[in-house]
Order: sequence, then structure tokens, then C-alpha cells
Amino acid sequence: MYAQSPSLFFFDDFETTSKGWYEGETEKYSFKITNGGYLCTNKSVSGETFWSTNSTYLNPDKEFTYQFKIKELGGYASDGAGIYLSAGNNKYFYFVINPERFEYAIASSENGKNTFLYEYYGSNTNKRTAAIKPRNVTNTLEIAHKGSNILFRLNDTELLSIPYAGSGFESLTGVFGIFMRTNMTVVVEEASLYHDVQIKTVPNLTNGIKRENLGANINTIYAEKLPYIAADGKTLYYSIQGNPANTGGTMDGDEIYVATAAAEGNWNKSTAIGKPLNNAGPNAVISVTPDNNSMLIMNQYNADGTQKGSGVSFSYRTESGWSVPADVVINNFYNRANTNEYSLSADRKVLFMTLQRDDSKGDKDVYVSFLQKDGSFSTPLNLGSQVNTSKGELTPFIAADGVTLYFATYGHPTYGSADIYMTRRLDSTYTNWSEPLNLGPEINSTAWDAYYSVEASGKYAYMVTAENSIGDIDIVRIALPQSAKPKPVVLVYGKVLHATTKLPLKANIQYVDLATGKEIGIATSDPKTGEYKIVLPTGANYGFLAQKENFFSVSDNMDLNDLKEYKELERNLYLAPLITGQTIRLNNLFFDTGKSDLRKESYAELNRTVELMKLYLTMTIEISGHTDNVGGDAENQTLSENRAKAVVNYLVSHGIDASRVQSKGYGKTKPVSTNDTDHGRQLNRRVDFTIIKM
Repeated sequence: MYAQSPSLFFFDDFETTSKGWYEGETEKYSFKITNGGYLCTNKSVSGETFWSTNSTYLNPDKEFTYQFKIKELGGYASDGAGIYLSAGNNKYFYFVINPERFEYAIASSENGKNTFLYEYYGSNTNKRTAAIKPRNVTNTLEIAHKGSNILFRLNDTELLSIPYAGSGFESLTGVFGIFMRTNMTVVVEEASLYHDVQIKTVPNLTNGIKRENLGANINTIYAEKLPYIAADGKTLYYSIQGNPANTGGTMDGDEIYVATAAAEGNWNKSTAIGKPLNNAGPNAVISVTPDNNSMLIMNQYNADGTQKGSGVSFSYRTESGWSVPADVVINNFYNRANTNEYSLSADRKVLFMTLQRDDSKGDKDVYVSFLQKDGSFSTPLNLGSQVNTSKGELTPFIAADGVTLYFATYGHPTYGSADIYMTRRLDSTYTNWSEPLNLGPEINSTAWDAYYSVEASGKYAYMVTAENSIGDIDIVRIALPQSAKPKPVVLVYGKVLHATTKLPLKANIQYVDLATGKEIGIATSDPKTGEYKIVLPTGANYGFLAQKENFFSVSDNMDLNDLKEYKELERNLYLAPLITGQTIRLNNLFFDTGKSDLRKESYAELNRTVELMKLYLTMTIEISGHTDNVGGDAENQTLSENRAKAVVNYLVSHGIDASRVQSKGYGKTKPVSTNDTDHGRQLNRRVDFTIIKM
């Protein structure tokens, strides 16, 4: 090595099989890690060349040294082996030696055409050096970018130095490996990369983070891909490629499977999700809404459930199963890459995707698109250079908080192939993001890491990896350290029920920011059970309610401005039928203590009442004010009357005829709960309305 060389960035002495090297055998080649070495055999006798590669991050603008220690064990006397470096776009470089003839070659190959600096086999330009050691003795080969040159060294002897600029090595991709010519057996004893690159990780990472393989109930000898964990962590969706049981057999690209959580962190045996989501084409779940009743699906479908083409589509849970997915329109959509990936926010309003477009930094970039009033999504917006690089990003995942984005990347420094990074949105522009941070060497590996999905609690993440897999690639689970978790949210769950019969109802659920009246997100309830779930991020006071024709919702609210940790809270939502005599509590009306002035957080509830009155033009109602028993009777009576009048005045000022609304204060005379507890008194302090006429 040279004086003041870069620091060691990658090292493998092949004592384990965990560094991402290929192992396998065909009639033409064999690669196997054994006895502390990587045993590589080219069985071909017809002039074929083979190589086995690995990959890691490389910034070719900085100095680097690739070093291989290899021992040639046998093969044609006229051929040899050495280092392979990829420059992408069907171009690579190799530095090979022939210990039998003490010859070497340094060359590039582009689209099958070789350009040799020194050639040793069958030519008149053979280059010999006494630095080469014979067969069965270790030779150390190095390719180094140092200063303004690219250098080639063998056993501490410099063989060649050429200017780095214009050499083509500026385009190295980080893919490297062992190169073998015809009928050759060689063992790689060590592979190293010296490179001064700092990988910035999330802070306060702890040692001992485990990548837990989900086992045989989930993983198979085939390729498990695209895992998506439901918000509550109890249902896992993923795809299997190449399973003979798939709808299209072994040639079926991907088939959707689903599994439910079992006791003690285990999983029940997965099953195919079936038609219409699975067909003979590639099928995958992109995102599942927190209610677990709607999902974004890869590709688009014909009405009969057959594949129509590329794109994305939405499917909804019905009483008989999942609906045939309906097309999702993304305005001005195009993608110059062969693949793309998507992630839908928990509120269903923001769609992240990886595409290659005219404004991409190089390969695929992460883009964002916003839900429009007509149900389409806006023209994709590039997230910018803080997130995107020239080498490509993939598999984005927006966490339940709507702020934390996880994505895989080749362009930020990685421990091997693609790594998972985390960044947080800093404002509402979606182009201002925190510095992306690597999730560390125990979550990421030297192999390919991608398709990262996190449950709403942030407790576990799910991803795919080629490292130590049962088959091709497997799904693993990781218990996340605090610094790698998204921001805390509340998972609200419950049922939508008929206010009178208490039977479950299918309904839409809406949640709004009470301070602004802005709709934050939507959900649906299960058509059979009425069950729903929504995720509420921190930093707001929310109102949420169910919506169904001919019903009025008894709304609920939750103040999450000071939330510090993840919570799960049960809240049933009630729908009151619109019939004469029905009394409905307006839960999301807010007054300062002892006052009758409506606070602005009340406007969303009041506007909903205005819309109801405008929809049912013959409806007349009584607005009733009520108090608890704290304070004097006269004081409570006056307060209840004034609060009821304040509501009536708001309705009239927003276009409701005064003849259709009347107000009445009841003071403390009509409690609905005990006045002996704080909770009971809170229930008694209320404003409601009663339908006098429909």
C-alpha cells in the first residue's frame, strides 16, 4: 500500500458468507466461499470469460484503492485472472495476471469490444514482469486513484500509471469483483477497498440490532418482495416471485400474499390474496391505508380483473372481498426508467414515487404528487438534491407521521449495494428536507437492502434483503432504535355504529384540523364489522367523524399538540339517523370557561351543520345549551342560553333562515351523566340540536 492511503472502507476475508458475494454452480462456472477463501472456477474451454461481483458505495472523485489477494490454482497456461471494475453502461475494466507466463494485462471492455493497454495471450505485445508470483502462491493486485493518476500495482511493484482524467475510471459505479478467463480456478483470499468516505448515520445507534428472518410461514425458496406492514402491525402484505402456485405459474412475475400476526411475535402461514388482485401478471401491494380497508396496487386492471398495463390503481374492501382495482391518474406522468416504486401517505393525499424524468439528477429520483379535487394526482414534483443523487433512489416509504421518509439509494454513501436512508420533511413545500442519514450497518448490510416499511408505532420495520436468505431474497423484521423511528402518532380505532341500534355501519371517516378547518385525511369502515382505524400525527387538535347519507355524525376530537409517544386509543363513532325527534350532540364546539364566544376550533363543526341544513331545506332544529351543576342556577341558565344563541347566530350568518333554527338554554336541568366526577361534568357541559321537523 501507499503512504497516506485512504482508510479501509470495505474488507472481506471470506470467513463468513455475509458480504454479498454470489455462491452457486452451473455447468460453466462455480463460486463458493470455503476455508477462508472465495473459490472461483471457470469451467469453460471455449474462450468464455466469467466474473463474480459485489458492490459498495464509491465516489470516484475521491482517492481509492481496490486490493485483491488471489491465488491461481490451475487452468490454461495462456490465461489468467484478476480484478474487475464496472463503469456502467456495458463498460468495465480489468487487471489480470498469468502466473504461468509471468504476464499481465490491463484493459477496458465496452459493448463487447476490448481495448488493451498490455496484452499477454497470443499477441506480439506480451508484457512480462518478475513481480508476478507463480501458481499456488498469493499475488496482491491493486488499482488505485491517487492524486491525478490511476495506478496499477502488483505485489508492491507499480506496473502502470496513467492520467485519471479521461481514463474512464471517473465513471466507476462501485461494482467490483473477480475476473476469470477460460478454464481457470482461482481463490480470492482477501478483497479490500480503501476509500475516505464518511457514512453519516442516525444518531445514538445501539449495537446488537438484529435482522430477524420472518421464517418459513412467510419466506420461501423463491423471492419475497415488496413487504407492506399494516399501520397496526397485525397484517403483512407482500409478493412472491416465481412460485409455481402463483396464478401464472413460475413465469408469473409477482403474486400478492397476506399473513396475520400470531402470538409471541410470530406470523401465521401466509395465503395468496386471490382474485381479483392476483392475476397472471405481476401483482403487488404498494400501500395500505391505516383502516386496512383500501389499498394502492401496482399496475392497472381491466374490468374482468386481468392486467391492463403499467401504472397504479386503488382497491376497496367490500362485503364480498376486494374490488377490482380502479385506475389512479397521475397528471403529466411519464417515466424513462424501466421500473418505478410508490408510497401513499396515511391520509391518502400525498403519493411518493421514484421515476426518471427530464429533471432527474441522473437515474431514478424520488418525486411527490398531491391528490386533486377530481381524484387525480398532480404532476410529479422532484424532492430536490438534498434527497436525490445522480446514481439513483428507489423504494420510498412515507411513515405514518407524514413527515419521515425512508428510501433506498445508491448515490448516498452505503455499506454495500443500495442502503436505506431516513430524512424528514421540514415544511409544506416537500422540497425542503433534513440531511438524509444512513440507518447504520446493522439495519443495512453489504448486500442489496430495499423495500422498507414501518408500522405506525415505529416499533418494527420490515424490509427485504439478499443476506442470509432462505431463498433468493427474504423479508426480515427489525426492532428499531428510537433515533430511527418516525415521529409519534396516535392510532385511533373503533367501530362506526348506528346511534340507536348500535349495529355496525359502512361509512366514510373524515378528520380535520380544528384550528384551520382543513381536512387532513379520510378513511372507510369495514362494510361488515364497521371497524375503522385512522392515524393522527402530532401537532394539532383534530376532529373526526363518520359520514353516511341520511345520517348525521356524532363527532369526536383529540388534542395531540403535546403528544410525546405513540398511543392506541379506542373511539367508537356514532351515526344518528335524520328523523324527527333525533337529538345529536355537537362535540366539537369550544368555548372559553364561563364564556359564550365560539372559538375558531368550532367552525368545522358549525359549517357541517350549515351544510346539513342547506341539504335538507325543510329541516328545522332546536339548538340546546346545557351546563353542569357547578355554580349558581341563574348563572348556568344564562350561560346555556347565550351559548345556544351563539350557535344560532353563526348558522343564520352563514345563510340559514332564522325561522328554521331556535335556541333554548336548559342550564343544569338535563344532565346526561353524573355531576360527581370530572368526566361526568364534562359530558353534561354540551350543546346539541334536536330535529323538530324534517
